[in-house]
Amino acid sequence: MQSASKTMAQLLDKVLLIAEADSGQLQYQPSPINLLFSKNIN
Repeated sequence: MQSASKTMAQLLDKVLLIAEADSGQLQYQPSPINLLFSKNIN
C-alpha cells in the first residue's frame, strides 16, 4: 500500500510538471551541482 501511494504521488508530480510546462508557467531555475568522478572506473 505504501509503495502504491508513493507511485501515485510520483505520477501526480509528473502530471503537474507537464501541466505547468504546457501552460507556460514552468520556470527554468538552474543550480550548480558537484560532479565527483572516481579514478578507479573499470
